[in-house]
Amino acid sequence: MFAKRLYATLIPGSRQQVRFWFVASLLVALLYGSLGLQEMAGNNAVADDARQYLVWMRRWLDPTLFPNDPIADYFQAVTPWGFAAFYRLFALLGIDPLRLSQLLPLPLALVATGYGFRLCLRLLPMPFAGFMAALLLNQLVWSHDDLASATPRAFMLPLFLAFLNYLMQRALWPTLAVILLQGLFYPQYLLVFAGLLALQPWDWRRLRLTSDRTEWWFCLAGLGVCLLALLPYLAASPDGAVITAAEARALPEFGSAGRARFWLDDPWQFWLTGSRSGLFPSLKPPLLGLGFLLPLLLCLPRRFPIARYITPNLAILGQTVIVALGLFFAAHALLFRLHLPSRHTAYTLRYVLVFAAALVLMLLLEGSLRWLQSPTARWPRRFLVWGGILVMACLLLLYPVYAESFPKTGYQPGSAPTLYALLAAQPQDILVASLLPEADNIPSFAQRLVLIATG
Repeated sequence: MFAKRLYATLIPGSRQQVRFWFVASLLVALLYGSLGLQEMAGNNAVADDARQYLVWMRRWLDPTLFPNDPIADYFQAVTPWGFAAFYRLFALLGIDPLRLSQLLPLPLALVATGYGFRLCLRLLPMPFAGFMAALLLNQLVWSHDDLASATPRAFMLPLFLAFLNYLMQRALWPTLAVILLQGLFYPQYLLVFAGLLALQPWDWRRLRLTSDRTEWWFCLAGLGVCLLALLPYLAASPDGAVITAAEARALPEFGSAGRARFWLDDPWQFWLTGSRSGLFPSLKPPLLGLGFLLPLLLCLPRRFPIARYITPNLAILGQTVIVALGLFFAAHALLFRLHLPSRHTAYTLRYVLVFAAALVLMLLLEGSLRWLQSPTARWPRRFLVWGGILVMACLLLLYPVYAESFPKTGYQPGSAPTLYALLAAQPQDILVASLLPEADNIPSFAQRLVLIATG
């Protein structure tokens, strides 16, 4: 009887259930976001990437800061225009960019959660599946420090989900708007967008190009906006040409012990798990691995009958994998003209696994509850099935308890407030040189130039 009631609660998709599980999804985002805010709170804490992308923005609050600083000048030059304009707007209101960066992750997570929930419903119109996708999505983004950094990659997370939503919906103007925003905030990912758009006119069932003019116009309009958004970045950079693979091999910074390590000694790490060179740097949360079972379950329609409700939009997840793999190998072949290879696959493949895992969980849950209602189900097996459901529920809901470093914010605490105060009292054109890692924090907390910092 309990299995029947639970089945009736989770499987149908009424409007009331959609609202309920959507609100539950947002509450998960609020919960995880509040945990992240607790770690980020404090004046002497800064995200690792924020020391590069955000510290120089304090020039807008005080134009005399970091005079003739080539490091600040470089990051000001390479920061995407839309990202810089967003922070500058708040700087005009007197809001410190570093303080703003601590407040942004939560709303970005809420937007990503909303799009993630809707995206899953476009794959399988059952609201509980959307909730599981939102749960896995929040566990994913808070298991890595990109969202908490509020740097350009943090804005990519909701924008990519928005793009996939509108692409499945074939909503032309929202799609073009998201493409433009992606170009303003994180233009590297436009290559993924362009690859997906280029695959849309292909009729996969008949293995030929479609004759649908609407589909062609949608594709060409999207590719045109991608090209326009990329044009500013195709021009020659004032900082010189992109480093070549041969030059990088000769520099210790790119070696296995370097600060920007790329060339790793272990081939497995280099091609699969390397943070810059690898296909899939990490599998967090581990339950994303369930997504690999989706093709197998789809081959068993009799055991998992709700698989027939999975929409043709599932093909876009497969196309995303194709595009990611193509860009990964192209980036390796053209080092470093297409940015770092892992940047094209890390979140792209993780997102695919989020929704694939949510579908697998939904198929397994529905199959288990339907079997429990069968008169042929005996108690020994019933006990095992209920135990499996309970274990899976615990693994899903208790992930923040057993996960290592969750939520991961990447915030670096400043451990020398007396030193910061001393340096901040000095003239703004002083140069600081040090062999200690603490020197990395001096521009953030003392707002003074660093000549040499080897931390």
